[in-house]
Amino acid sequence: MGVAILIVAHPITVLLHELGHAIPALIFTRKKVTVYIGSYGETTKSFRFKIGLLELWFRKTLFWKTGMCVPSSTEMSLLKKILFILGGPIASLTIAGITSYFVFKYDMHGALKMIIAFFTLCSIFDFFSNIIPSSVPQALPNGQATYNDGAKLRQLFGLKKFSKEYQVAAELYDKKEFAKAAPMFEQFLKKGYSIDDVYRLAYTSYIFIKDYSKAYELLKIFESKEQMNSDDYYNFSFVCSFLQLTTEKDDYLQKSFDLNPDNPFSHNFIGYELNKQNKFTEAIPHFDKAIAIEPEFAYAYNNRGHAKLELEKIDEGLDDINYSIQLDKENSYAYRNLGIYHLKLNQLEEAERLLLKAKELDENTELIEELLIKAKAAA
Repeated sequence: MGVAILIVAHPITVLLHELGHAIPALIFTRKKVTVYIGSYGETTKSFRFKIGLLELWFRKTLFWKTGMCVPSSTEMSLLKKILFILGGPIASLTIAGITSYFVFKYDMHGALKMIIAFFTLCSIFDFFSNIIPSSVPQALPNGQATYNDGAKLRQLFGLKKFSKEYQVAAELYDKKEFAKAAPMFEQFLKKGYSIDDVYRLAYTSYIFIKDYSKAYELLKIFESKEQMNSDDYYNFSFVCSFLQLTTEKDDYLQKSFDLNPDNPFSHNFIGYELNKQNKFTEAIPHFDKAIAIEPEFAYAYNNRGHAKLELEKIDEGLDDINYSIQLDKENSYAYRNLGIYHLKLNQLEEAERLLLKAKELDENTELIEELLIKAKAAA
């Protein structure tokens, strides 16, 4: 009978532990959170259950002894990240406290008391097995490694010791002074605080300053040490496209979709790649999807506007591009595409002005030199 109770009790305490992580993540990010019960991220041989922004994958097995919670967004402050990690152990400890209260407070039937006692023991086991830092990683299906809550908390509290330096780097990042922020975040990694937040701030800083080789180097290390999410894989694919690593670009984009089929960045990126291949009709559904998921996604509006221009849907394309500029006035590609619009109308002077503005914002804007030559030649 004890084994039967354990088979029932422990999966429930594992589920409640992971929900202890998921609830703070949902509150802090307001975005999708995925919980895996019975595996470390395995979806094969699992069934899916969804409630709003919460997605749960249950392993088709008799005994669930593992679990994992993965927020789709990692935009959390250091304190919120700590609370997110603490949520699981706190949930286990709370269950243990409540069930032990009933065991010792009330004179219950022997079988019922045994069932509740098993819940107490399982919750205590979940608490200590997670809160005590372990240096032994758990392998994920994609070959990466993850560590228990205690090990992650130890890293986060260690980083908190450098809160002043970290705050300076974060402020530089927020001010878009990425050239200054990037080496600071990289220095934290070299000091041993190799947690996912620091990796993301470091590699995205290098992406913003267009040092794609350095971003690729950090992403490779990140991939080998930490758990990547859908956005990380999208960024990896984006970096590989600039480094002309076509196979890796496609592989990482697929991994992004495997983790989140509704990633708006990945849909926009596929559409953009199709635009480059002049497959504008195929590209538009991806931009539509990105916009449906993220209604104020400036890049998706701009790219869809470009596709519509090339399909001679001139007015619709112009509306998309103008709305994109309303959302983001610093996107060089929006002004480039507005220049294309005026080229199509043979309004050469205005086309040249807009193309020069695009070049001023980013001299590496694709096709900008060819379009400027075309505008000047036509004039």
